[in-house]
Amino acid sequence: MTNNAKKILVVLAFLLFSASVIGGFYLIMSPGETVNLAFAYVVGLSMIVLPCTLPLAFVIVPMAMGKGPKKGLLMSLFFALGLSITLSLYGLFVAIVGKSIGLDQAVGSAGTVSRILFIIGGLSAFIFGLSELRLIKFKLPTYKGSYPDFIQKQGDYLKAFFLGLFFLL
Repeated sequence: MTNNAKKILVVLAFLLFSASVIGGFYLIMSPGETVNLAFAYVVGLSMIVLPCTLPLAFVIVPMAMGKGPKKGLLMSLFFALGLSITLSLYGLFVAIVGKSIGLDQAVGSAGTVSRILFIIGGLSAFIFGLSELRLIKFKLPTYKGSYPDFIQKQGDYLKAFFLGLFFLL
């Protein structure tokens, strides 16, 4: 099978899978919510090529190279599972905090809480931008060491899972 045929099959499989996911949600939810869900799904897919997410490919690809197609795919899936768990926990934490301070009502009415949070977010982005332009010195905490020993001692699948799980911490 040629490379072009493989590319076409991968794109076709992705489109069919996407249509299946959206169709499944359409059957479960009301039509109004289906549009929102489809939009959220497309936005989530677009996140793959953003500058904050694209570097993840440069973590898992070298780790899975030379392991064979099946093992490389499984390692990638375990890495994605770990990353998904971490991002889900972040989202759950933000939802709980937002619910506890009444953010859902505040955003709808643009109350004091949302104004304060928008100001904090805007100032954070502004300070980060100035630090990236090197106009001010502001260093975020980073980890420059090797992987922790308990991750390095694991097998390939668990190593990929733990790297995904702790990647954004």
